[in-house]
This record gives sequence, structure tokens and C-alpha cells, in this order.
Amino acid sequence: MRKVVYFLSLLLPLTFSLFGKSTSSKNDYFQIASVSDTLSNPQNHEDSLLILFETNHLDSLERINFTSDFQGQSLRLFFDEKGASDAWKVCFVDDSLRKTEFVLRKTAIFLARNRTKRDLIKNEFQHTFKKDRSTFLCRTWWADSLKSNFDTLGNSSGFKTLGIDAKEVKKSILEDMKIEASAPQFVELIINSGKSAPKKVEVNGGYVLYKVIPKGSSPPSLFTPFWAKLEELNKYIVDELEQRFGLPIVSHSAKYDVYKIQLKEGKTAVVFESEVAETSEKQYKTTGGAIQSLVLDRSKWTSPVLMAELEIFPPFKK
Repeated sequence: MRKVVYFLSLLLPLTFSLFGKSTSSKNDYFQIASVSDTLSNPQNHEDSLLILFETNHLDSLERINFTSDFQGQSLRLFFDEKGASDAWKVCFVDDSLRKTEFVLRKTAIFLARNRTKRDLIKNEFQHTFKKDRSTFLCRTWWADSLKSNFDTLGNSSGFKTLGIDAKEVKKSILEDMKIEASAPQFVELIINSGKSAPKKVEVNGGYVLYKVIPKGSSPPSLFTPFWAKLEELNKYIVDELEQRFGLPIVSHSAKYDVYKIQLKEGKTAVVFESEVAETSEKQYKTTGGAIQSLVLDRSKWTSPVLMAELEIFPPFKK
């Protein structure tokens, strides 16, 4: 029987491609029935394990743990859910989560949508404290689900800020913003990111501002004007960070890196503070409400520096 099953393991991709077809040859039917029998018959459980070992290239340690996890349990999940074995590998270091069917199914769905991110999420999962790993997975699935439902292209093309019109801002403030800006043609669009009129704040060398971006992403661009004071970030870490800062879906993440810029010594600048506006992205909406600091001439500021000790990992709220 083992030889027959090993032979079937070589034909497994073909076998699965036949599921769902309305017609099959006798040979096709025999292959399907044989694999089904291997899955459902308790005495063939070890044969099912062998198929999974061979098709998923498990190393010796993985084989030992996989056998320990599923020796007495159904293996149908690993044949029915594409990516379940990779999901098990992602959760390998956690002897509880890697045996939970719901976790494996949800992680498999994520991996199917993000084929290049298996190693990245595996590494991040490994370096998350055990008590926080379920939160990490829930936030990962949540952010991915939002992208799948509302931003399938991943380019925020439907993102809109529902802020004030530049006509509602005092002419003197508008002029001050354009004088400060390295690209004054974009000032009116920047104003629309807030639901309150910008307020002038004159700052001197050494003044520091921060920005959050999805963990592992490229640093903030050299031109983005949207920053915040550290106390604003701290205020909303446990209170809907994404909602308060009106983040586009593409910027939603399980964890965030924090970058810092600093006004260069000897420089003076004008920062404009406003309350973040509500946003919409198809049917997904954010409330805004945090205070943002608009930096209109980045040439006066240092390049963004990653503050590794300030990583943000918000709790998960359904």
C-alpha cells in the first residue's frame, strides 16, 4: 500500500485538478477514490502523512512535530485547504496555534493572497511574544481582509479625505502655507486632509516629529508632509490608531514602524497643525480626530530615521 500511495503522491497535483469536474475517466476516478480512501480510513493515516511529507518537503524536525500534532487527527484540512501546510510552517514555533484548525485556515487564506510573504510573516510570528501571537495573527488577517474587500489593487485609488476646503481657511494662513511649502501647488490638497483649519507653529532646530508606516515597509518618502508629535501617537496606540489618523487601507498593518525626522540645527520652520479629517475608501471609513503636523518643506529636516524601540503593536478589537 505504501508504494501505491507514494506513487499517488507523485500524481497528487493531477488528482486535485480533477476535483470538481463533472466527468472523469476510470483511471481518474480510481486515483480520486484512492486518495479519499487514504484520508478517511484510519488504518491509512500513516499513508496520508507520507503524502504530506513528500509533497510539502518537511525537514526531519518538521516531520517529527507534524506527526506528533496530527497522528490521531483528521488530515483532510491539509488536502482541502491550499496552503494549510505552509500555514502550519508559519506557526511552527507555537505548539498551540499550529494545531488550531481555524488558525491554519485563516493563515492559509492570507498566504494564498500574499504568496511572497510567507517567510516575512513566519519571521515576524517567531519574534512576537507568545502571549501576543494570536493578536498578531488576528491583526494580520484583519488588515489583509480590508485590502481584499476594499483595495484589491493595493494603490489606494478609492481613498478620499473628507476635510475642509481651502476656501474655508483664512487667506493669511493659506499664504503662509504657500510661502513655507517647497511645492505650493499642493497646499490646497494638503489642507483637505484636515477637518480643522491649520494652525501655525513656529519651531526651531531640534524639533522632532514622527510617522507610523507598516512594519518592514520602505521608509517614508522625502516629500510626505504628514507627521505627528509623539504624544499624539501614544494617545491612540490602544484607541484605534488607524481610525484616528485616517490611514488608507494600504497602510493598515499588524504592527507599525515608527520613523523620526528632526528640524536641522540652525534652521527655523513653520509647522501647520490640524485635526485629521474623516476618510472613505469604498465602503470603509475612518473617523479621524488625531492632530497631524504638516511639514511643507522637508529640505529643512533630517532624513527619516527608524526608531526600533518605538515599534507600535496595537491590540486587536473586533
